[in-house]
Amino acid sequence: MSKHYLQVGVGFGASGLAGQLPIGQDIYPRQYLGSLLEEKKVAATAEVNSRIGKASAAFASLKWCVWKENGISLTTKMRLFRTLVMPILFYGSETWTLLKLDLNKLETFQMRCLRQIRGISILSRIRNEHIRDSCGHQPTVEEQIRIRRLRWFGHVCRMDTTRLPGSLLWRKRPTQWKVQRAAPKKTWIKQVEADLKTLRCSIVEAKIIAANRQEWKRVVQAIRTPVAATAVLRGRTAPPDTS
Repeated sequence: MSKHYLQVGVGFGASGLAGQLPIGQDIYPRQYLGSLLEEKKVAATAEVNSRIGKASAAFASLKWCVWKENGISLTTKMRLFRTLVMPILFYGSETWTLLKLDLNKLETFQMRCLRQIRGISILSRIRNEHIRDSCGHQPTVEEQIRIRRLRWFGHVCRMDTTRLPGSLLWRKRPTQWKVQRAAPKKTWIKQVEADLKTLRCSIVEAKIIAANRQEWKRVVQAIRTPVAATAVLRGRTAPPDTS
């Protein structure tokens, strides 16, 4: 049995029966359900570094049996990459508030993996977008995190407002609240607003649409093409993708 304990709360309806377990001193940072817990977390930097380390280990374990194996098609390699490596990298990413530096680390890791899969050296001077296109139009890390973030936003919008995620999402900042040093300038909900702005959709409108699971799913699925996603939001048929 672990000698470390976490503080927990248990609520039952309006009565809100709560219980607490004492915790030892200096237990942070700790892994809990696959995510890194920190006592004072102002950015996802430590979590990003942890995710990259785990995904890198998973990718390296398949280097000679999959990525360097000439008898395996590129389609199969990419399917394995998306199934076995990327879920490790993006675990919990729907709740991250990222610094630009963190996002660059994630993008660099993905491109390093794709170059190894394709057998392309960084000295070959082939542009990243060309490599992603040759790997089955692999989306950027930023696009993939945006999809996960909006999917989670819709899920929270459909939650009962008494549940903790919902109450935290719409809580207003205290008047004395200040951005801490080395923290992202945008809060999580501000990042969602920026995502929605590319679709020409307000947060209020998105909250209404997200109440319908199927409609919101269509928006999220079309997020890689803002014109298509905007058409879904406006209730029109999306134009064909000519790219």
